[in-house]
Amino acid sequence: MSSTGMSPTVQRGLGYPFRRPLRSFVYVRGQVFYFDLKHWDWTGPPSWKSLLKLPVLKENLDDSESSDATSTSLQDVLQTERIEAPAPKAEIWTGILAIGSNSSPDQLKRKFPPDVYPDAVIPVTECVLKDMDIVYAPLVSSYGSLVATLQYSPGTTVQTFVTWLLPQLLTRMNATEGGYDLHRFENATATLKNGITLSPVLAYTCKWGVLGLPTGKAGERGCVGLKEITAEGRTNEPLTQIDAQKQLCTDLCAAQGCPTEELEQFVTKNVEDDQRRKRWNTIMQEQWATKLTYPSLTMLTACDLEHYLHIPDDASETDGK
Repeated sequence: MSSTGMSPTVQRGLGYPFRRPLRSFVYVRGQVFYFDLKHWDWTGPPSWKSLLKLPVLKENLDDSESSDATSTSLQDVLQTERIEAPAPKAEIWTGILAIGSNSSPDQLKRKFPPDVYPDAVIPVTECVLKDMDIVYAPLVSSYGSLVATLQYSPGTTVQTFVTWLLPQLLTRMNATEGGYDLHRFENATATLKNGITLSPVLAYTCKWGVLGLPTGKAGERGCVGLKEITAEGRTNEPLTQIDAQKQLCTDLCAAQGCPTEELEQFVTKNVEDDQRRKRWNTIMQEQWATKLTYPSLTMLTACDLEHYLHIPDDASETDGK
């Protein structure tokens, strides 16, 4: 089943985790510039000075490098856009795993619209995360998607991204993650495609844990990975967003004793009726959710970050409020 021909609302709801590039990129004021990680040679957070030297290639519509594409440096891009370097004291880069839609340029543009964040520069680097999986959370977002979270999964290797955020942008990102807590996975490692390893790892995880969906075994529910995200060694068969929402629709309607809705109707109503969506979320969170399990996990509060963050109240759309 494809979402082609459906309303824009339904297409967005079923499009999660949205279009994710096949390689590392820098988001600059609503534009996407690809780069090769062989040029990313620092072992910790990036620096503005080193970013300026980064060779980049502007995104093509088909997401591929064409022979006539023009390579340039990020410095030239920033000069053209008249984006200046942050003040030295403000140059604090925080790397956070982008496990769901936060690695999608479309979602970054929604969260950091160019007219509001004209100086937004966000490097997004490919990485491989071991012994974890990206699975469905017991949470339907305000835009109608069944969103993602992390779960400990020994033997599983998942391909994902790291977003690198300056303080103002991290403030905004926190404000859009209403249904999530920011955790530090103390012993986890994220290995960039150039071999550089990041540890510990920061990631947003769902406040209500992990959604249990039918696994195909009689009466059993378990965490299910997002099929749109490449992984090896998964314990259960992954599902696409469309198939996961079909199953969710069937389960929720059965739990309420009402006829199963058509998928388009299910998604549309969840976007248009906030109270209905919250009722569905409550059922998932109270009946079918399990806890995030990880050997060494620390939740970061606003107090942990307040030395350089001020979390505003301006988030107009969130993943889970």
